[in-house]
Amino acid sequence: MSERSVPLLKMVEKEDKTSLAALKLLLEKQTEVFARLRDWLQASEELRAVIDEYVNLHVQIAEQGTGATYRLDRIRWTRAIGPSGEYEYADRKDNMGPDEYDDFKMLLADLKEHGGRLTREGYFLWLFSDGDRVGRKPRRK
Repeated sequence: MSERSVPLLKMVEKEDKTSLAALKLLLEKQTEVFARLRDWLQASEELRAVIDEYVNLHVQIAEQGTGATYRLDRIRWTRAIGPSGEYEYADRKDNMGPDEYDDFKMLLADLKEHGGRLTREGYFLWLFSDGDRVGRKPRRK
């Protein structure tokens, strides 16, 4: 309890507890406390908004820093069977449309940046030796 509130409470204790003056003092103090509480809650909402904005900016920076802004579900994949089992591949020639070309191009750049192999969105991805084909398999757990 703050020092500021003690004198008021002491003053109320000295007065007759049924007096209107004492009741008025208590109601004024209660109103002041609720106003301060309201102000504190409003400030915490503003702080929460600032923290949310910071987190969102951090996520955007992290995504740009890794180059992982493409989406695998927008790339055209073809099923195939190889010596190690089933997999899917995507060729540059099959991904030249406006909806998938940017994603495929960013995937190629990401693979080249990571030595031709990486894991994204639950898939192991690799770059074929011709450089225009990407393979993918679900990552083993």
